[in-house]
Amino acid sequence: GAAPPSPADAKVAALKPHIDGVPIYLVGMMGSGKSTVGSLLAEKLGYMAFDTDSVIEQATGSSVVSIFESEGEEAFRDMETDVLKQLSPLTRTVICTGGGAVLRSVNWGCMTHGISVWLDVPVATLARRVDAQGADSRPLAAGGDEEGDRSGEGVEAIEKRLEALREERKKSYGQADIHLEVPGAAEPERVCELVLDEMEVRVREVLTKRNMAEIQHDSGGFGIGNINTVQDDSGNGSQPLL
Repeated sequence: GAAPPSPADAKVAALKPHIDGVPIYLVGMMGSGKSTVGSLLAEKLGYMAFDTDSVIEQATGSSVVSIFESEGEEAFRDMETDVLKQLSPLTRTVICTGGGAVLRSVNWGCMTHGISVWLDVPVATLARRVDAQGADSRPLAAGGDEEGDRSGEGVEAIEKRLEALREERKKSYGQADIHLEVPGAAEPERVCELVLDEMEVRVREVLTKRNMAEIQHDSGGFGIGNINTVQDDSGNGSQPLL
């Protein structure tokens, strides 16, 4: 007969009715594997994956690096915000954001439509990945165009700059619904499973809170305030879970 479902498949089957097409946003530093993990997540959930950098590159016909060089970081960030605004009304999507997308509150406004996950990968791992791809393909890892050519620079220097960037953005990344500390050696498949684990934990928490609120309500208690439920206007109870 058919092979038994993998643990990840079983998790997906349990999660699907609860997340009900809610979009998932992956945030984190360059090199944290957002696009790879996002594609795997989308495949497992029956979602579509979008990578904001790729959408911008396809729309403009230019690479992110050349947009940074010719138009500057601010212009790129405006494009990124436009893309997020266009994608946020969609359902059944995994949206992989650029490393700096978290710095604008308007972008978080878009991401509140879904579940945001910070893939927090050790900086040493990020630096090795960025170095292997060539730091020139990452404008901020390359130190910015005003500082001249950095090709051939060592992984230690890249690591220093990434450490400073992470420090600068840590508070912004920390706004994500889920903070996943990813082991440096974890394969994308494993990271995908860890994301599903965390989502399952969150779903259980919300369901427990909802059940408690219903019990309190039935016994004439005070209830426990806003617990991620939204009453819909039709009187049919709550909207989807998250």
